[in-house]
Amino acid sequence: MKLNKRQLKRIIREEYRRIAESGAPGWGYQGNTGLGSEMEYPEKRNPRENTSGSFGKLLKIIADAIHQHGDMDAAFEDLQGDGVTTEWIESYLMERKVEISWPQMSEFLYNLVSIADMLIQGEYNSGQANAEVKFEFDQLTQAE
Repeated sequence: MKLNKRQLKRIIREEYRRIAESGAPGWGYQGNTGLGSEMEYPEKRNPRENTSGSFGKLLKIIADAIHQHGDMDAAFEDLQGDGVTTEWIESYLMERKVEISWPQMSEFLYNLVSIADMLIQGEYNSGQANAEVKFEFDQLTQAE
């Protein structure tokens, strides 16, 4: 089978995109992070400090707390007291010019913990859980 130059370029471009999107080490936006890489890794941080935030990341933080503590109520107490999670929620809401009281924050966080627990139990898939979290955020933003 003979390929002309244009066909070969297209195949190479498609393969490069496929490899880069798969997250293979050393490809795409990740840079050279494969074996033997001389990249210096930053010191390990508390995963709750990732405030770049998406609903999925927030659910993962909450689910990790549930796994760590073994039950939903203990995880809720920990998340409510750690400050990082509540700061993430507050900053998300402040970006949307929404202010809530501490009792509202507490109720909201408990709802998020419940959603993460349902995700763990298999009652929700990740898409449903993300939709529920978005719905909870929307309820807060519309209440103002």
